[in-house]
Parts: sequence; C-alpha cells; structure tokens
Amino acid sequence: MKDYKKRIIGSLIALIVLVGLIKLVSDYYSIPFYTYPNFGIKIPPGNKRIGIDVSHHQDKINWKQVSEMRDLGKKVDFVFMKATQGNYLTDNQFSRNWSEAKDYNIKRGAYLFFDPRRNGKSQAQYFIRKAKLKKGDFAPVIDFEDLYGVHPEKARKRFIACAKLLKRHYGIEPILYTYSDFYRTNLTEDFEKYPLWIAHYKSYGKPRIDHDYCIWQFSDRGRMNGIKGNVDFNVSDLSESELNKLRIGLE
Repeated sequence: MKDYKKRIIGSLIALIVLVGLIKLVSDYYSIPFYTYPNFGIKIPPGNKRIGIDVSHHQDKINWKQVSEMRDLGKKVDFVFMKATQGNYLTDNQFSRNWSEAKDYNIKRGAYLFFDPRRNGKSQAQYFIRKAKLKKGDFAPVIDFEDLYGVHPEKARKRFIACAKLLKRHYGIEPILYTYSDFYRTNLTEDFEKYPLWIAHYKSYGKPRIDHDYCIWQFSDRGRMNGIKGNVDFNVSDLSESELNKLRIGLE
C-alpha cells in the first residue's frame, strides 16, 4: 500500500512538472510576431525601434535607399557597423558606411570585434584611432562572442581592460554585444553593468537570458533596399530618450 501511495504521489508530481513545462513552452511560442513583407521577416511586437547592423559582408550599400525604405510604416532607426577587429584589422567598408549613414541622418554606431587572444587595451586604442566617434553617435560596441581557445578568466580580464579604456576616452560605458548561450556560460556579474545587445535568433520567443537588454538582434535574414543579400535586423523597446542614453554626450 505504501509503495502504491508513493507511485501515486510520484505520478502527480510528474504531472505537475509536465503541465508547467507545457505552459512554459506554450508561453514561449505564443508571442505573435508580425510579418513585414518587404523586410522579409517577422518582427517582434511591442518594440519601438528597428535597426540593422552591417559590415564588409554587405559590400557597397546604397544608404539613400536604406533611409527611404518603409514597410508597414516602419523604417530603420539606427545602424551599427563593424569598424575594427582586434588590434589588426579595419573593415574595408567602414569609412564609407560611417560617412554616408550620417549623410542620410541615420543614427549610427560602430563596433569592435573583440579578439581575446590580443591585448585588451591595444584593441581599444586601435578602435579609437580608426572609428573616431563623435557626440551623438552610439557608445562603442564590443562584440564578444568567441573565446578562440583562451581561458574564460583571461578573456574576461582583457575585455574589461578594453572596456575601461573606451569608457575613459568616450565618457560612456561601452555596449556589450553577445549571444545568450555565450553570456550565460562565460560571463560573470562583472558584466552586468554594460548595456546589453543580445543576439538570439528564433521564430518565436524572447531571448533566454536573465538580464535586461537594450537591443535584441533577432534575425540575420532580413532584406533592405540598397543592400545586397541578407542583413541582420535588431529591435529595441527603448523610447527615444532612453535610446539617447546610449549615445555619446546625450545622457
């Protein structure tokens, strides 16, 4: 009889857990993304701003066409572009992209693709020399998404050294770009102070991360007039004033 009761209790516990999991999965997949036919993707609801990020992979961009494109009333509100990689490479489209995005009044930002095999300060110094951010531009972004075989603790120290120098130079905390699994696995509470731009590609559901984020890169399959091939799409639910807090000299 006791074994029977234990089995009944065990079955009830298993049923409760199963119901909870079903509800969790149901909630996760029930977010009604909205289809934008011209952008060629579904965009999460409730986000006030749409942005893209680009590099040499998009080749030569027609920024006039980018600035003029609309889909169901939505337009590109901001763009981030690759500036440097480590302390040894400048994106070959950066100078042109940087200049022309400004010509068409698109809020712009630049990112450093972080190489944890290299000295953090030297990467920041290289970025500062090449990117030349001004008042009104977004805070510098550090793209940290691969350890390249470096021990996580050493990689974190080099990142922090890079971030400290960028903050000292621009007077604003740099933005951290990474993806959900990398953040959970390799980063610590020391990284919670950085505004977070999170990459998470799913047809439905928000990023699986216990951390506030200011920008969500949700697709690498978007389409944009003036850009050949696919382009990354991002959203932000920040208001204009909140977004300005991420821009140099506008806090």
